[in-house]
Amino acid sequence: MLSQSNFSQIVESESSILYKSVVYSLTVPIFIITAAGNGVILLTIKYQARLLSSTSNYFILSLALADFFVGIAIMPIMIVYTANRQKWEFNQWLCDSWMAFDFLCSSASFLTLTAMSIERYKMLTSSYLHIKHTSKIRVILFICLSWLLPFVTWVPVILIYRITEKTNKQNLCSMPDDKYLILFLCIIIYHIPLICMVVFYTKLIIHIKKSSLNNLESDCSFPNCLKTIF
Repeated sequence: MLSQSNFSQIVESESSILYKSVVYSLTVPIFIITAAGNGVILLTIKYQARLLSSTSNYFILSLALADFFVGIAIMPIMIVYTANRQKWEFNQWLCDSWMAFDFLCSSASFLTLTAMSIERYKMLTSSYLHIKHTSKIRVILFICLSWLLPFVTWVPVILIYRITEKTNKQNLCSMPDDKYLILFLCIIIYHIPLICMVVFYTKLIIHIKKSSLNNLESDCSFPNCLKTIF
């Protein structure tokens, strides 16, 4: 006859198995799609070098690279960590490296999207000669900054936090406890770029609408324009 403690252990074990099964069944397909999908994009760009003749594809390359790294290096560990109910079973060095690389790739992906919005606005509002001579250099600079800024912010913060940490948190992989520091970094890396993205895409839409209206006015006479508009 089972005792109460043994019965509780069996129930807890079955619950744990069910929980892990649900986590793996939901997250593993996402991991495969993320890694394989972005891997295909990188291979396509590698074997179709002419694609890099378009500056926009440099942003696609940066995004695919960041998301590919997330897929192959970040998501597998996150899946295991989640399946173990936030219990860290690896050493602390791997925890720090994993968190730093996670923030680096995620932030680089987000900043690349912001840089893409700025570049698209510049391309539509600048002259052809200006675009021809400076566009590729500007795109490469934007992409380098998109990777460099997260590297010089998140990586030192995580390493310094671990060195100065007073309490040893066993079986736990956590980010720095300083809420004000994390808030400041989030504002720099996420909130300000998000505002820039909204502003530049809004200006882009306004510019396209104005250009369309100007073309409409130049292509027809005044009476016909009134009929077209109204």
